[in-house]
Amino acid sequence: MIIAQPMVHLSDVYVSIGQAASFLLVNRLTVRRWLEQGKLRGERIGRTTLILKEDVWSVAQQRGIDLSR
Repeated sequence: MIIAQPMVHLSDVYVSIGQAASFLLVNRLTVRRWLEQGKLRGERIGRTTLILKEDVWSVAQQRGIDLSR
């Protein structure tokens, strides 16, 4: 018997650098710097860097940004 696993989409777990910058109200270069500093965790897929949503939410909370919009 095969048990179906729920499919997880990348967009459920990750955001792009541009999306993270928009959510965090900062420049894309700031997001790249935070990736280099380890403040955000990202995964490189081809030429695209994706950032964990939970990290974006955590940084937003630290900065007092309401992402419930």
